[in-house]
Amino acid sequence: MSSRTRTQPLASTSSDQRNPDGTQPLAELQKQFVQYAKEKPEVCAIGCLVVGFVLGWKLKPW
Repeated sequence: MSSRTRTQPLASTSSDQRNPDGTQPLAELQKQFVQYAKEKPEVCAIGCLVVGFVLGWKLKPW
């Protein structure tokens, strides 16, 4: 007489992260970023340089 009910996991483990309205915000953000990087590669290159500089400065091994 023991009936077990399955519970939904708190977080989805699949890579398909959809909102209730059916959109995929991370996929859309990635698509927009790639489009922007194709239109303005120099801005993205400078941004990567700045991020690399800050990370290298803060995470120095000594």
